[in-house]
Amino acid sequence: MAIVRVELFSESLLRKVPITCIIPIDKNNYFDLEKDEVKLPLKSLYLLHGGFGSDLDWLSGTRIERYATEHHLAVIMPAGENSFYLDSKSGVRNYGKFIGSELVQLTRKMFPLSSKREDTFIGGLSMGGYGALINGLKYNDTFGKIALLSPALMQDSVINSKYNTKHPIFDRKYYEEIYSNLDEIKGSELDYYALIKSKKNENSDLPDLYVCCGRDDEVFIDENRKYHNFLKELDILHEYYESAGGHDWDFWDIHIKKIVNWLVK
Repeated sequence: MAIVRVELFSESLLRKVPITCIIPIDKNNYFDLEKDEVKLPLKSLYLLHGGFGSDLDWLSGTRIERYATEHHLAVIMPAGENSFYLDSKSGVRNYGKFIGSELVQLTRKMFPLSSKREDTFIGGLSMGGYGALINGLKYNDTFGKIALLSPALMQDSVINSKYNTKHPIFDRKYYEEIYSNLDEIKGSELDYYALIKSKKNENSDLPDLYVCCGRDDEVFIDENRKYHNFLKELDILHEYYESAGGHDWDFWDIHIKKIVNWLVK
């Protein structure tokens, strides 16, 4: 198991960006070296952290290294800052393009990753769950599966946000930096309701979806249930799970293990 942390230059972001990668090319069964040979090229999961986090979060908060090793799954974890993984109006900070296109191309050059859609996945928690959903749908020709852990489905909260709140990341001024005109979110490609509906109406090949949220997650459980019901109404096949737990690493560790099993089955 190789853990690789590198800086690469991103044309989408116009700067160097750190990424942490789990590349299971050296996994062996110590008692039978031929039994567990790694098959190349590797399937890959582009795994996004949440707000206030970094590219190291998944390694420190879960046993993703063990789960990836067991299933010969490469995991690419980029630093997304607090960007919600979206493109900026200015074109200077295009996190969506970086995550959905550039990073995939660069890592396929760096590591022995499969270029097949059915072997390429995207996922994330909280803010990263929102970013995985939007970019997984936008770049549906690249990603075959999308995994969402307690995704920050907070569109109405963003649109109705106020100025001068107690926390700056939940302030309307901050959201205006991320989304520009908040009144234009509804019906746009940043609207996860409108985006998946338009993809379905276009007969696009939708990625498989896995959504999970803790029943004690007071912030996002209601919106996740709402989105689950919306997907059912559209007759969009998806996996949806609720279980005990909150917006925390205990919940995410349990479910990232289940998600890895789902990705590679």
